[in-house]
Amino acid sequence: MSASPSDRELAALPVAYGTAMGMLERSRISGGETVLVTGASGGVGLVLVQLAAARGARVVALTSASKAAALREAGAAAVLFREADPAELRRRLEEAAPGGWTPSRPVPQQPRAPSTTAGRTGPGRLRETGGVN
Repeated sequence: MSASPSDRELAALPVAYGTAMGMLERSRISGGETVLVTGASGGVGLVLVQLAAARGARVVALTSASKAAALREAGAAAVLFREADPAELRRRLEEAAPGGWTPSRPVPQQPRAPSTTAGRTGPGRLRETGGVN
């Protein structure tokens, strides 16, 4: 967003923040958990990183290498790169959650919602939130 946001940019704020907040609420993310956010550099994904970090969760963000610094600044504890070799990405995921990632029931998805996933470890659940492109 620019220093002086346009009307279009301002209008998008409640959508991104409202969607991200709903994802966190439905996933019941809280402090002490590790959250995986794919698509972390998109509008909703970036807000999800900020809000999950503000709740005290450890955020692992999946994005392109060029956007890593912005995600760390937004609160990501670790940033993984989509363009990484699959074996390297698996290794980094294992490092990010030494206890492992355990799948849980997907949260209902809405058509045309952003494609962002929030997962968590801690009590041992991985929740997928977001929607289809």
